[in-house]
Amino acid sequence: MFIGELTRLSFAPSSQSATFKVWHDGKPIFAGEFFRGADGMITIWDLDQILQPYISEQYADFMFTVHDEPLTSHYVSVFYCAWSLDVPASVFLEKRFLTPTDGTRITGPGRHETLTAFCAAPTQAKAVCLYCSEDGATSSAEVQLGEVSGIGVLNVSPARFENMPKGRLFAYSVVCGERKADYIVEKSLPELSDAFIFRNSFNAWDTIYLCGTRTVEPQYTRLSADVDGYRRNYSINEVLQLKTYTGPLLPGMEWVAMSLARSQAVFLLLPNGDSGDEILVNDCDLKHDNSWGSPVDLTFSYRTASVSYRLADDRVARLSIPRPPRIFDDSFDKTYE
Repeated sequence: MFIGELTRLSFAPSSQSATFKVWHDGKPIFAGEFFRGADGMITIWDLDQILQPYISEQYADFMFTVHDEPLTSHYVSVFYCAWSLDVPASVFLEKRFLTPTDGTRITGPGRHETLTAFCAAPTQAKAVCLYCSEDGATSSAEVQLGEVSGIGVLNVSPARFENMPKGRLFAYSVVCGERKADYIVEKSLPELSDAFIFRNSFNAWDTIYLCGTRTVEPQYTRLSADVDGYRRNYSINEVLQLKTYTGPLLPGMEWVAMSLARSQAVFLLLPNGDSGDEILVNDCDLKHDNSWGSPVDLTFSYRTASVSYRLADDRVARLSIPRPPRIFDDSFDKTYE
């Protein structure tokens, strides 16, 4: 079940009161004696808040006991989910990857893509790829991605499915049981502003690429005092703050952006797919509507999580801040001056 399903837990006791315990890794993490109400039921509220700190990955196993009796013990796998869903976990996990969107994603050369699935029984994952040859003919091919049992993290980057004899890869679908995720492969993509890899609303790793305008906003905190008749700054603290627009997003990708906004683990995504510096998202503007033809363009403001980070630090290069364009560079033609 999803953790949100444990906001309210009710059961009928065999006596006027019952001792209820929650166990994790063989140790009790919650215990209390509860009395039944006028309806004859015992109701425990906010159990989700008690269990959440123990779910460090996508899910964790717990045991519920009443009166410490074996016959009243229940083993439960609780999955992390920051969304309020109208379907039970058993249905969602069987039909969906652990990502907020089931819409089509745009990808391209050099981009890293990942998907996470939970399969109760061993399930074969594959990618159905579409290619276009130089003469315009299309063909398809299947690429086996391996068997998934339990939690499986799949590398579904387009570079994995390139097949030069068949032509250019222009689309592919990742299939794992009833789960399906579609990707469109663009030959050329807009210039990239930022790329993040983060824990999404299911605590699974997800990626997002931002192609909008980026603004560098260094922030300074100065402490000053009067020294020998002069006002002096004796401490200057500098924080590199960046503000980035996502650029137009495909329908459904706004949910991925909202998942990024609530994530507690965000990192810069390096070109090789590894994680770079940890990022702290400290502000965002996710306002959007359902107007027909209105592009979704959202905004994130962030800084590095390290408090010792400085603008003059050599790690700034890892943020890939582009040099402002020069209209009159060294190649300017002065013939008609």
